[in-house]
Amino acid sequence: TDANCLNYIGTQLTGSIPGNAPPYTRLRQINLFLENVDNYGMEAVLKDRLKGQLYFWRAWQYFDMVRLYGGVPLVLTGQTSIGGTNNEVPRSSSSACIEQIVADLDMAKSLLPGKWANGADWGRITSGAAAALKGRVLLTWASPLFNRSDDQQRWQRAYDANKEAKKILEDNGF
Repeated sequence: TDANCLNYIGTQLTGSIPGNAPPYTRLRQINLFLENVDNYGMEAVLKDRLKGQLYFWRAWQYFDMVRLYGGVPLVLTGQTSIGGTNNEVPRSSSSACIEQIVADLDMAKSLLPGKWANGADWGRITSGAAAALKGRVLLTWASPLFNRSDDQQRWQRAYDANKEAKKILEDNGF
């Protein structure tokens, strides 16, 4: 049901990773979907919208982990669930993680509609939501938490992303 899905995908990290659905379990399922969805016979618009939502959720999950831990291992393919050295992924830098999050949000933004036409789809991720999360990610990246040297280019990038998000949202009646 939708209630189970929302808790499964959207459980926010607190002081530690919850045992019910660890982040890399969610990421593995997202990656497997993204790798395999083109093998199924559905219309392209539906595939794009599903992929767009999952790129958003992958970015969301990585952003949650980066805020808590800094750089984390970036796993962008569906790994086997059986252990072994082929599943060992080194920790990525915080900057590499942020760039991957931004890339996923840009992909989501390109695949999702600005507004869902059907009222039954109310609350689904839109291109405006992806753009707004990108703005939030870049604002966090520009903040003193990650930007101790006060790099002004980070602030400008965050400003530009938030300005773009505002325009997308306003153009779609939000």
